[in-house]
Amino acid sequence: MTIQETLTPDQVRAIGIALNGGRSSGWRDRLAELTGASPYTIRSWCDQTSSASYRPCTGPAARLLRILIDLQTQGVSVDEYLRATMSQVPNT
Repeated sequence: MTIQETLTPDQVRAIGIALNGGRSSGWRDRLAELTGASPYTIRSWCDQTSSASYRPCTGPAARLLRILIDLQTQGVSVDEYLRATMSQVPNT
């Protein structure tokens, strides 16, 4: 079963600011850090003024952002959660 998830530019921005501690400065860098996406990709999810560079945030990236914001709203530290889960991944 595939669930297609899509976030609007406003949703990406709101999630980015929330995951950046409510600060509007540096939220794109924070999303890039959390998702592993390049800052250029994060900008492309939010820049509807340039049709050449805009693309919607869909699929696994959108789902990941929704999961991260859900964790935060439940009071879970996203950084602590990611550190804990990454420490369980075996080094190859």
